[in-house]
Amino acid sequence: MQLGLKNKLQIISLLPITLLISITSYFVYYSYKNYTSEALEFLIIALTVWLISIILAILGFLFSHEIAKNIQNLENILRKVAQDTNKDNKEININLHTAKGTKEAYTLLEKIIKQTKRDKEIAQEASETKSMFLANMSHEIRTPLNGIVGFTELLKDTGLKEEQTEFVEIIEKSSENLLEIINNILDLSKIESNKLEIEDIIFNPIEEFESAIDVYAVRASEKHIDLGCFIDPQLEYSLKGDPSKIQEVLINLLSNAIKFTSSSGTINVNIIKLQSIQKGITRIRFEVQDSGIGVTSEQKSRIFEAFSQADTSITRKYGGTGLGLTISAHLIELMGGQLDLHSETEKGTTFFFTLDFKEIQTINETAKGSYFGINAFILESTQKTKKQDIYLKKYLDFYNVHYTTFKDINELKTFHKQTSYNLLFIDCEYTNKKELEQYNTLSQKMILLTKSYLMRKIDAMHIDSFKTIYEPLNNTKLKTALENFITPKIKTTAQKVFTKGSSKFNAKILVAEDNIINQKLIKHTLENLGLSVDIVSNGLEAFQKRKDNMYDLIFMDIQMPFLDGIEATQEILEYEEVYTQVHIPIIALTANALKGDRERFLSAGLDEYITKPLIREEITTLLNRFLSNNRIDVKEKKQPTQYKADILLAKKSYFETKLFTKILDSLGYSYEVANNINDLKNKIENENYKVIFFDKECKTLEFKDISQLIKSSNKKNYLVTHLILINNPTIPENTDDAQYVDEIIKNVINKDLLRGVIEKFISSSI
Repeated sequence: MQLGLKNKLQIISLLPITLLISITSYFVYYSYKNYTSEALEFLIIALTVWLISIILAILGFLFSHEIAKNIQNLENILRKVAQDTNKDNKEININLHTAKGTKEAYTLLEKIIKQTKRDKEIAQEASETKSMFLANMSHEIRTPLNGIVGFTELLKDTGLKEEQTEFVEIIEKSSENLLEIINNILDLSKIESNKLEIEDIIFNPIEEFESAIDVYAVRASEKHIDLGCFIDPQLEYSLKGDPSKIQEVLINLLSNAIKFTSSSGTINVNIIKLQSIQKGITRIRFEVQDSGIGVTSEQKSRIFEAFSQADTSITRKYGGTGLGLTISAHLIELMGGQLDLHSETEKGTTFFFTLDFKEIQTINETAKGSYFGINAFILESTQKTKKQDIYLKKYLDFYNVHYTTFKDINELKTFHKQTSYNLLFIDCEYTNKKELEQYNTLSQKMILLTKSYLMRKIDAMHIDSFKTIYEPLNNTKLKTALENFITPKIKTTAQKVFTKGSSKFNAKILVAEDNIINQKLIKHTLENLGLSVDIVSNGLEAFQKRKDNMYDLIFMDIQMPFLDGIEATQEILEYEEVYTQVHIPIIALTANALKGDRERFLSAGLDEYITKPLIREEITTLLNRFLSNNRIDVKEKKQPTQYKADILLAKKSYFETKLFTKILDSLGYSYEVANNINDLKNKIENENYKVIFFDKECKTLEFKDISQLIKSSNKKNYLVTHLILINNPTIPENTDDAQYVDEIIKNVINKDLLRGVIEKFISSSI
């Protein structure tokens, strides 16, 4: 008979007690025969040892039972695994009580380990395939989007009417928001778990939040939905955070609100500045309210799950994957908040979250109370109310605009006799054609509030309104109307004008691009900047053109037939090296925007990288960097030839340089960038600039030395160059610094700050 492992362990556990009982029996017998005190002590010790042995034996018995039980469980698991993995139908006998069965178990474990390794390799291959798919999808989506963004930007320069300009800007903002979403979704490293990166950049909260909400103005109007927007005007100063992620969340929430809100419903966005909990921190509450179908408490519990909607019937009726809320909740969590909701079925839903942002020091004055002295009438309806009516009053209160509400034309005429009023706010949904024509005859400047779908109807009425504001009314639209009332714009005929400081370049460019729309776009953009452009459709033609001609710069698309951009670049670099030709800078022009692409392109020999869709400011920044000697400055007033450019910029890092130059491009000033300290010294000694911005954190050269160089240059050339010191706001200012420079500013990316400083000193240098 073969004993089981459990029986063996129990027998082994009983051996010590059997042995001790035998030994103790002997000593008891010995003590009885030879009874002495020593024998008695010996007997007590023996009994004690015997008792301890019994206890140990009992514990051993219990432990052996537990071990045997665990071994039995392990056997059962291994048998189950053997059945699941036995594809050959080969009998596998798992019996840990025998040597053969134990060997079978070891063989099975080795097989499982090998299978796990194979599965891991397959998973890695699948991951690489997914990355390749996302890269290709990114390229395919960006290619048509490039045409939308680029030609929209060109359309803005064709002399549009004010309304057309507003619509084009909405198209542009929509395209930019779509691009941001593509960047987040298609970058594999960002959609993998816990790898989504949150940026920490300086932004204007009112501008960024308004642009996200304006994207859905037309869709809301088409469904006759009242879209209201209140962004606290106290959020007028720059903050630090990730505006693109917040825009994505707002877009997702608005998309859902419009989808689930029926015609003639309401959607209201409230972005409120809360009481500060900590110095230097701004807390903001975001709310998106709708009067849609709402959700039950049960549906609420799974609403943030991926690819989930309230129920399957909603998916069939409204469409969508349900991924938007999942992404939004994840983004808000990464930014330190929590997305939540209140909802009642058939009454609507309110999504809300709260975030903290770092405040940025600026020298901007508040706009609060800046339109004191303006008196306005506001038409109210006796049958319908909108949240927009409340928002309008809140905005006017902030700007200290006095207002009076009225219900009809007769009441308005009564008020008109008592006080002098300047503006008249009329919501087109609160009146009719006849009354609107009467309002149009009054002396006040009339501002119409309406939905975009009523645009043609209003145009057909030939109403001569001072300003038409399309829903949603927001801070910027109202502020622009008030500003235009105080300082009326001079109407000019539509024509393309180069603004102060815009740049043209006398250079020859080669562009390798296989998409016809993109060819037209980049050719038009570059030719507007004065460049001569040759276009080729593949990498092989680009290589041949480089051999046959001399260019100042090459834009190289990456995905092209025959030779792709990287292969063509390597052929060009080899040609230049073998035949000792001057290297022509090559810029990667691509729709690929996955993590690591820039590093891959630069390591392949390209000099810089720009992603599609092409942004004119980014192209101009690159041209200023690579073609600084080919620039021709165009001014409204001819610039004195003594100065090479308005501004010379020396920043501590390439990233900060790029941010500052983008602002300078938007302000329209000509500039040059010092790439290093020696380049800075050389430019100061040999060229002339009106203003020099120097970062105090630049290494190896003191700004005091820069000050001496500038003084020597001014004396030699009889010109005036001003030195502006850029100081880190986290480092206390040294009072002695002021004696060496004309002004000290904080190292913050602030357009108004730079404009004010530049205008202050540029005028004194002319």
